[in-house]
Amino acid sequence: MDGSSHVARVVGTFMPIDFMNSLFETELHIAVPLPFFLNKNLCVLIDEASTLPTIKSNPLPGESKGIHILDIDKLSTHFGKELSITCSQWTKAALNMYRFQQARDALSDESEHATWFDNHFSFFNIHKDRDELYDAWKVVELELCKDHCSQNLAFNAADHDAAFERAQLSYNLHFEFQTQFQTLMSVSQGSKIPSVNAHGGGNGYTKFKPAFNRSHPTSQSFPSGSGRLSSSSSSSYCLICAEKGHTVFAHWDSSTPSNLLTANWPGRDAPARASSPRQSPTVHQLEPLR
Repeated sequence: MDGSSHVARVVGTFMPIDFMNSLFETELHIAVPLPFFLNKNLCVLIDEASTLPTIKSNPLPGESKGIHILDIDKLSTHFGKELSITCSQWTKAALNMYRFQQARDALSDESEHATWFDNHFSFFNIHKDRDELYDAWKVVELELCKDHCSQNLAFNAADHDAAFERAQLSYNLHFEFQTQFQTLMSVSQGSKIPSVNAHGGGNGYTKFKPAFNRSHPTSQSFPSGSGRLSSSSSSSYCLICAEKGHTVFAHWDSSTPSNLLTANWPGRDAPARASSPRQSPTVHQLEPLR
């Protein structure tokens, strides 16, 4: 290190980052994920090159032994996996990846290999709905990139247009479904019967009131205590003699309750009662109240 490679920092300009040789060797065996090309991750690959996790690869065609390459799975837990970056991060990583593919081009930085990545990334980067539809088109962008690497497909604008239309259709269907679902949930929550609190209130929902008023001054309450009406009540009527001023319990001695069963009730069959061997004491015939 003699300082001959030092460069001056220019504020406001992009500072290119060199690519470690391990990236080129790894790309020969497995595709390096796009998040690896973020500036912060490229700096880690440079600063921690000697301590990065690696794995032994299988030998390439025509070679007798494999080499040590970056362990993509372990590094992805720190750098991020495919489809995990935002739209703005995708733009920065795509530029670095294009430069990386330019460096890998055996002919020149403007030959077929480098041009494919230039056209591919530019198609999505300059699209008018790039930001809004990013979550939809990032999937098809990755699929197109994989197809190119595995099948050596040339760039075809029609294929990219069709892929973006599929992504847009998927986004529209998902958005429509989500809107309808939220509408149904709002209607369902709006029609829900409000809960009633312990005091009968809540959201304008009042406690049930019967048709009659229990506290009406003209209504009579049920007797309390033993269940007998007070004999001193001047408004009580006797069920035996129909006289006002006492109750049936005061008509006879309470020690002879059988009198109630043998009383001369209206409507009972008199001959049948007279033929009974047991004679009833003489009582007043009940008369209807006037």
